Formats: sequence, structure tokens, C-alpha cells
Amino acid sequence: MAAEEMHWPVPMKAIGAQNLLTMPGGVAKAGYLHKKGGTQLQLLKWPLRFVIIHKRCIYYFKSSTSASPQGAFSLSGYNRVMRAAEETTSNNVFPFKIIHISKKHRTWCFSASSEDERKSWMALLRREIGHLHEKKDLPLDASDSSSDTDSFYGAIERPVDISLSPYPTDNEDYEQDDEDDSYLEPDSPEPGKPEGPGLFVPPVAPRPPALKLPVPEPPARAMALPRPEKPPLPQLQRSPPDGQSFRSFSFEKPHLPSQDDPGGKDSDEDYEKVPLPSSVFINTTESYEVERLFKATSPRGEPQDGLYCIRNSSTKSGKVLVVWDETSNKVRNYRIFEKDSKFYLEGEVLFVSVGSLVEHYHTHLLPSHQSLLLQHPYGYAGPR
Repeated sequence: MAAEEMHWPVPMKAIGAQNLLTMPGGVAKAGYLHKKGGTQLQLLKWPLRFVIIHKRCIYYFKSSTSASPQGAFSLSGYNRVMRAAEETTSNNVFPFKIIHISKKHRTWCFSASSEDERKSWMALLRREIGHLHEKKDLPLDASDSSSDTDSFYGAIERPVDISLSPYPTDNEDYEQDDEDDSYLEPDSPEPGKPEGPGLFVPPVAPRPPALKLPVPEPPARAMALPRPEKPPLPQLQRSPPDGQSFRSFSFEKPHLPSQDDPGGKDSDEDYEKVPLPSSVFINTTESYEVERLFKATSPRGEPQDGLYCIRNSSTKSGKVLVVWDETSNKVRNYRIFEKDSKFYLEGEVLFVSVGSLVEHYHTHLLPSHQSLLLQHPYGYAGPR
């Protein structure tokens, strides 16, 4: 068994939903679930996704015919599946969550269409986690979903006793922007010929208008402070979704020059951009001015960890990402580099816009730091 313990499941980087479903063995369950958005700017979004559990990895697609996943993650290190009562709304009546043994890792939230569906998904996930860590103390069957609710959830929600994995899984997970198609009706799966990853995806229903986020003004202060500057909107086109957070190289490939095609690719081929709040852009070149602004957000002069803004560079025409680091009680400055219409903080991970760069570092550690993430956009109150 020692050899098996060394073999950690890693999600495949690009595979079509139908190709994954038709692979021999390994698919434990597949179906539609609503998935909670991954960053502060997406928390109100619960887009409908086609979810597949395959060989201890979770994949989610925009539809059952998508050519590549919106994202995927390994269950390695995840040891608990629970109902998520705090996420219950009129649209998400049956939410549940998958929890990692380490609080530094993301908790994934999904919502099923019925109580029986939630029980079925939770039972399958609990079984996958148990098999992954070779815990056979809790025999589970999807048929148990009709049993007494309290006893069923009492068994399902008990954490699996595991130790922290010595093999990091951060770089094995990936996720695309998930801020669109909040509530699409599921398409009709066609059991016909599997599609290849390079084929076009059939058209889906027109997407609803993007959610407009309120942008509150920064609180008034006694002394004049630099005024936020409204950012220019870059006229860029996003590349096909191949995943974006593998550290070894970027999956946001440069878009080859071509004339705009208004007619036709499916929404899987084109990301919808979430603009950053204008309050994030501060019209100053001085780091100490930003630090003063950050401290003014708290009555005790203690900014929130991960509070961030974007200021002008004092030496070049570019921008600088400024983040409050609570562990060192100071701001950290990250130069935003630009090359060939791509933006980056470090050369391996490129982005088509500053907004997508910011979204990435909401869920991925900033360069040369062990715990710092972007968490709170300056001047933006966020959804309640």
C-alpha cells in the first residue's frame, strides 16, 4: 500500500466533459450543481455547473458538452463534507461544502436541486475521501440517502481522521473565472459521439446581463487624501479557457492576432470580465500615502490583512499592487509588469488584464510569501 499512498490524484489540465465521462472507469458521479463563486467579487454568484467526480478529483464544466473544464481540484487533504446552512438562500436551498484539513485551503461550496440529490452527492464525496485516505470505517451507500436525516448526516459529516499531506496540492488545482451564467438551465446531455477538446462547443442560451456591483466612496477624512483614479478599460480579448493557476507555466496563452468574430463561439470560449471597483485605483506614486489610507480605514489604525489597492509607479508608467501584510505590519509593493499585452507579477503566470491578475491572487499566494492573499479591495464594502 505504500506505493499507493505516494500516488496523489491530480486533475487533468484540459479534457472535454464527454471525453471524461466516456473514459473507462473512474467516474463516480456526474450531474448539475450550483457552485459558489471563488472570490470576494463573485460571492453572490452561484453559476450552474456540470460536475464530475473522477478518480478522486472534482471537475466542473459550464455544460455537459463543454470542451474543457471551468476548473478542477484534487480531494487530497479534504477530510469533511457538511451541509452549508449559512449559504442557504431562496435560490440555494440545499447547499453543502467540502472542507480541507488545513484552513489555508479553500472550502468549496455547491448547491443541489433537492434534499435527495444533496444526500447522494455528499455520500459519494464522503466515500471518495474515505477511499483516498484508505479509511474504511464508514460504509456508505447512495441508497442510504432515504434513511433518517439526522442519522444519515451524523455519519456523513463526521471528519475523516487524516494527517496533513506532505505533498502540496495548490499547484495541481485550477479554476477559470466563474462570474457568468448565474442560473442557466441544464442542457440535454447527448450520449452520442464524444467531442474532442479542440472542437467548438454548441451554443447555449444568451447570458444574462452582468451583475453591477455597487462602488461605495471612501469615507470622508479631515485632511485631503489622494483621490481614486478610474482605470482605463483595456481592449483585450481573453484566450480560450485552459486553466490558469498551474505554476510551471501559464494556461492563459497569448491570443493570436485576428479580426473580431462577432458570430460565434460559445461562452466557454470567451470569459466575461469582472471590472475592479474604481476605488481600488489610487492616484498616487507614494507607498507611504497608501499606507496612510489603509490605516485610516480602521479606527485603531490596524488595516485588514490582505487589504489592497493599485497605485501609479514612481519610476515608470506602469502600476504597482500594494497589499497590507498583517504578519509584518506593513504594506508590500508588487510591480505589475506588462509584456505583449499581458500582465504579470512573476513570469510564469500571465494574464490578459489587471482584473484577472487580481482575481487570481485572491486564491493563490502572492510571490515570495507564505500566507499573503488579496482579500479586501480598498474602498469596496463587498456583498453582505
